[in-house]
Amino acid sequence: MTINNYTIQNMLRTYDEQMNTGRRIKRLNRYLRRYSKKGTNLISNEDRRKQMVEKVAAEVIENLLTSKSDNPMVKEIKKKMEEKLQSRLVFFYPPNGDEMQILKGDPKDSTQLTEKEREKLMHILWETTIKTVNETML
Repeated sequence: MTINNYTIQNMLRTYDEQMNTGRRIKRLNRYLRRYSKKGTNLISNEDRRKQMVEKVAAEVIENLLTSKSDNPMVKEIKKKMEEKLQSRLVFFYPPNGDEMQILKGDPKDSTQLTEKEREKLMHILWETTIKTVNETML
């Protein structure tokens, strides 16, 4: 049985590539372990939970608050916001697709918030939503 010279060279080239890849992975693991608190676990469970809570809170603010949702979490967030501001709030997106608009007051006599009031309200809304989502998540 004769072995083709090309087959041996190809096998050695593949073996060399695999060895180089293994060395790179080993260096990367050492680098990650050095900068990671728990070695192979790059993100702690608390950080993962925080990221998930923030992701869900962003979805609630962007999609559910502006819809006529019967979601209990949305109702709770709206209720807390109205209690804090002692005024009814209406969240909606205008037809032209700009950013979310917020009206304050009753349906007959509502006023749009100024930019400063809107920023303050969005901060309060974010904190309230984060807290509510965090309390309701398992």
